[in-house]
Amino acid sequence: MTVHSTPISTNSTLDVIDWSAAWLRPLQHRINFAAIAQTAHLIDALNQQIQSSLSDLQTGFGQPLCFVPQAALPEGMAYETLIATTGQVPTRHNLHDFFNAAIWLHFPHTKSLLNRLQQQQIAQHGIQSKRGGVRDAITIFDENGAILVTCHTQIGQALCQFDWQNSLVQPRAVWDDPHQPRADAQAVVYLFGHALYEQLVTPRKALCAHTWVIHVSPDWFALDTTARLAALDQQLAVDLSTQALFPRMFQPLPVLGVPYFWPDNADPRFYDDTQVFRAGRRQTIVAKNHLKA
Repeated sequence: MTVHSTPISTNSTLDVIDWSAAWLRPLQHRINFAAIAQTAHLIDALNQQIQSSLSDLQTGFGQPLCFVPQAALPEGMAYETLIATTGQVPTRHNLHDFFNAAIWLHFPHTKSLLNRLQQQQIAQHGIQSKRGGVRDAITIFDENGAILVTCHTQIGQALCQFDWQNSLVQPRAVWDDPHQPRADAQAVVYLFGHALYEQLVTPRKALCAHTWVIHVSPDWFALDTTARLAALDQQLAVDLSTQALFPRMFQPLPVLGVPYFWPDNADPRFYDDTQVFRAGRRQTIVAKNHLKA
């Protein structure tokens, strides 16, 4: 299967999205994003979803969420500030903003938290040429984040130690298949970063997510996908609100190496590419069951 070498332009139309991609499957269980992507009235369609089934969505300071044209952002005002103070999310008709809206609708608690933390940093330090460690960490995860959810402690530990064999290859049989979720699975990855989704419209083997590991009880995997994501969103927001945020807190994960995300990774030799699956910094982590069904 072909892996392209150049990223997709942020100005590309939404009809280039391949909705059969494994990483997009979770976005289709509750909201028909494939249909929304086809409409010429993207903002109206997104706001209709909020009005019909997600009316309690709020931004980081309790403002009701809505999507507005990019022109609504006043000159000189930070994007995060407009969202925090008015609830308005400036949105363009492109891949980047479409996926950002999709994540707002699927991970509202986490997106609200990140917005609140961003605005707190802006209020404290202002807009500077360098964002600082906290805002860098928030931006990295918001743009390029993923979540590894597992009840198999060794998988999370192996990922944090850059041990690709024991995180992705050897335990492949216990990984969940996004096309056919299993109650007896022990590991799954959900993508969070909207820029990461955008880049994966044209997949490249070297694309790497910044990943947060959450350990769960085995019965979490018995939930349907919608219930899984709702519980995950709640816990992810708690986790990130109680951490000292810094850019290196997240674990690198080559996205196309996630089992079932890419057909070629069924062959263990896929992981022999040391330019992608690199040896890196080693960490020892304490495994905890954070999330229960």
